[in-house]
Amino acid sequence: MARKKRRREPDSGSSSAILSPASVRELDGATGDLQDIKSDFKEVQSELEELKTELDKVRNELEEAEDDHQGTKNELEEAKSELEEAQSENDKA
Repeated sequence: MARKKRRREPDSGSSSAILSPASVRELDGATGDLQDIKSDFKEVQSELEELKTELDKVRNELEEAEDDHQGTKNELEEAKSELEEAQSENDKA
């Protein structure tokens, strides 16, 4: 009696398993979702870098403004001292 060859069905967990069209569509959808997420992430990264650059500019401007403010305060103190000296000399005269 001849023996029939039995076809071996792949396990669902094996890499040689054949995917159904529905499974392929699900994978394609997941891949598309992943691409969308990657794209969104890159946009957020780009915006973050722009904001960091803008923040650095604002910090530099603030530093310059603080330096200008301190310089103006020093000039004001000098002017007050000069005025007091002039008034003192005027009172003596």
